[in-house]
Amino acid sequence: MGFVLLIAATNVANLLLARAEARQQEIAMRTALGASPGRLARQLLAGGLAAAFYGIRLLMAATPLQFPSFVHPSLDASVALFTILICAAVTVALGLAPPLQIGRGV
Repeated sequence: MGFVLLIAATNVANLLLARAEARQQEIAMRTALGASPGRLARQLLAGGLAAAFYGIRLLMAATPLQFPSFVHPSLDASVALFTILICAAVTVALGLAPPLQIGRGV
């Protein structure tokens, strides 16, 4: 399951890179107004976690299925932390790949 998550995180990273290119002006404006990179990262992470939390609730309200009483889909802190760690590993791997290829002359 970790490898599937790694592949999904890589695909999402590619999509986020394309989206970040489109949001470059917004981020530049926020930085010019004094926002630190850490503050920008916290705001984007908080927005993503809020979207996940309310997205789960919305999907649960919209589904016609009845889940057994012991099934309670929710945003688990350990799962969120694992996902953040996998995404960080993908970020490091994708960030190191170009310099390593340049160093080898490929």
